This record gives sequence, C-alpha cells and structure tokens, in this order.
Amino acid sequence: MIKYVIKRLLLAIPIFISITLIVYVLSSAAPGSPVDIIASSANLSDEQVKELEIAYGLDKPVLVRYGIWLGDLLQGDLGESMKTNEEVAVVIGQRIGPSLLLTISSLICSVVIGVALGILSAHKPYSFWDKFSSAVAFFGNSVPSFFIALLLIYILSVRLGLLPASGMWGAGEHNLSNLLQHLFLPSLIISLQSVGGYIKQTRGSMLECINEDYVKTARSKGISEWRITICHVLRNAWIPIVTQLGFSVPFVIGGAVVTEQIFGWPGIGSLMVTAINTRDYNIIMGITVLIAVVVLVTNIILDVVYAYLDPRITAET
Repeated sequence: MIKYVIKRLLLAIPIFISITLIVYVLSSAAPGSPVDIIASSANLSDEQVKELEIAYGLDKPVLVRYGIWLGDLLQGDLGESMKTNEEVAVVIGQRIGPSLLLTISSLICSVVIGVALGILSAHKPYSFWDKFSSAVAFFGNSVPSFFIALLLIYILSVRLGLLPASGMWGAGEHNLSNLLQHLFLPSLIISLQSVGGYIKQTRGSMLECINEDYVKTARSKGISEWRITICHVLRNAWIPIVTQLGFSVPFVIGGAVVTEQIFGWPGIGSLMVTAINTRDYNIIMGITVLIAVVVLVTNIILDVVYAYLDPRITAET
C-alpha cells in the first residue's frame, strides 16, 4: 500500500507543474496587466510604467517569471498581492474557511441526496421514485446553475422572504442558525450540479449487482429486500460511487466560483474573480495552487479507498 501511495504522489508532481504552468501562461497572456490597470487610473509617465513593470518582474519572459515563482513556491513563499501588497497566504487564509464550509457541505448534500435517490431507483426500477430521480438528475445536469440560483433567490428570498439572498451572516447576527440560513441556498445550488451523477452511478452499479448469486442466496434465506439492498447490493456497488466523488470535486469547486459571486459569499471563488479582473497574478496562482493540491490529494485519497474496497487494484499496479 505504501508503494502504491508513493507512485500516486510521484505522478501528481508533473500534473501539478503542468496545471500551474498552463494557468500562469494563460493569465499572463490575457490582455492588460496590473501595471496597465494602475496606469489607467493614474497619470503615469512612461518611465514610471517601466519602473512598475521592473518592480513586478513583468519585464522578464513569461517562462522566466514562472521559474522564479515556482522557486519561491518551493520555499513556501506565495508572494504578495499586486493590488494590496498583502501576503497571498494571508489573503487566501482569510477566505478559505467560508469556501471549505460551502464546498464540503455541498459535497455531503450531493452524496447523501444522490445515493439515497439512486438506492430508491434501483430498489424499485421504473417506479415513481425512479422517474423522480431521473427528473432530478436531468434538471441538475441540464439547467445552468446561475439560472437556478436566480430563480430560487426570486422565489424564496424576494417573494416569500424565507431565506437571505446574499452574504454569509446577517447584520449583527453571528450564530449557527443565521449561518445555516445563508448557507442553504448556495449549498443547494452547487449540490444540484453533481447530484445527477451520484443518482446514475448508484442506480447503475446496484442494478448490475442485484441479480448476482449472493443476492439470490440472501433472498432464499428469507432476508428482507431492504436489508439485501443496503447490506449486500450497496456494499458491492461502492467503487463507481467513489469514482463519481473524484469526478465531482473539481466541478463543485468550479461551481463555487459562480455561486459565490451570485450570493456574495466571501470565499476564494469570489476572490479569484476579483484577482482575474485586476490581473493580480500572485493571487490567481495562489488560488490555483490551493485548488490543484486539494484535487490531487483528494484523488490520491480516493485511490487508497479504491484499494481498500478492491485489493486487486494494488495488485495490478
């Protein structure tokens, strides 16, 4: 198992370098720069513009700048914000808590709802619950998240006044109840994006297992259908579900960027949009590092879970 994990860690290194290099080159190639934005709001001479470019290191080729940035990263230095001169690690640290709360709660909701509906669908195929689950999966996969968000804000917040429309806290209210009220809508929106995958994977993998010999043996012993479904069928259908979890993590993080903007959630998603608009390269790269590490580590953990669920995986690698 240790060799298996080491192989996955070594494989993650070139993937991480490729991700950061692509993002660095693309962000640098975008029209405008921090100096251009500063110059547009102040009357700077050509000499002052050149001095700022030298100060920010923008006078060097992009690959040289990437090499310098990567060297600093290996020393634990993410640099400073080009807009506020604050440490990137400090700026991201202030935003990471709300983002973790939103993404983890969304993942939990999507897994619980998706697996539950998938079990109901597999237990009674072509029943009401099967059709309902298919409708939920279709709705979540086909309707844009921003449209669902705006629709629910209009109905639940504007018209009915049941839930707050934006922010993480109410004015002067910092308690669990108020937090959960603000968390409900954005978490639900992100969950809907990935719940369909869990429904399909759970239903499909359970239907494959439901006619296996061990299931027929359990039925012959007089065990109830629900116990067979949960204890026998679901237990042997976990690998596709865990695979879906690995696929959904990047989409949940990506969906959080849009959702945080709509709901004014103070996380790294809204920080990323602000950094892109202001061409704050160090903030962009700091968030890229965080997201890349989270996704890569999550996939390594899921690889270990695969090996635990099916020991043949480690034997084949």
